[in-house]
Amino acid sequence: MNKNLILETTCVLCRESDDNKTLWFVVKPLETSSWELPHVIVRKGESSVRAALRVIGQQAAINSRVLEEVGRKSGVVTLNGKTVPKKVIYYLMLAKHVGNETIGFFDSAWCDYTKASRRLTNKTDLSMLKTAREVLRTWKKQHTNYNFDDDKDFPEDELEDAEFQEEI
Repeated sequence: MNKNLILETTCVLCRESDDNKTLWFVVKPLETSSWELPHVIVRKGESSVRAALRVIGQQAAINSRVLEEVGRKSGVVTLNGKTVPKKVIYYLMLAKHVGNETIGFFDSAWCDYTKASRRLTNKTDLSMLKTAREVLRTWKKQHTNYNFDDDKDFPEDELEDAEFQEEI
């Protein structure tokens, strides 16, 4: 892998509300920033899946599981006057236990799909949210007995396989 590559993970996190509606997690990293999906730079030697779990666990105080990858985006960014390649991997995640307070973001919200899509201003985030909603619908059909509230029903982290062990 290119040693100059910037690898970023973006989390498309959802949970079930008390009335069985799917809610999506959106954040404002800074007071002056727009609403977006949570994301993090993958550390050297860390998998992109672990980075996703880390950012949601540490900054949002949410215990979650990665269901599957929902998309990728490649491009370039300018860093210290140099143009370097950047790859972003988007993961659909299910919230397991939600803490009372997020500490790593200026603001955060759990929204239904319509409200979340209205808040997001980044076209790629919006596109990945749409894709994640479709992937979740398919996943729910395949796992009809799934219980969001029962720990033992959470799927194993299949994405921890070697094919997803991307490192910088």
